[in-house]
Amino acid sequence: MDALVDELSEQYRNSDNGIKSKLDLFVVRKGGLSQRTWIHPDLVVEFGRWLDSKFTILYDQTIFYLPYFLIERSLLMFHLQHS
Repeated sequence: MDALVDELSEQYRNSDNGIKSKLDLFVVRKGGLSQRTWIHPDLVVEFGRWLDSKFTILYDQTIFYLPYFLIERSLLMFHLQHS
């Protein structure tokens, strides 16, 4: 995950999105009623994969099979509309 953080911070450094360093990819607020942790959306999946191997497997299977599901659904809809 360190390599991804490095690459993202490097790519975003020259953009207009407000990210100027690695620290801008994470926000941690401690104390009081507004405690929270925020992670940049580009890191969410990788963080989930790092946390849990079951998530990794489920995510990989979903991404792998999603195109097949969408094609089958499209063919079914076409068939239903033309029968």
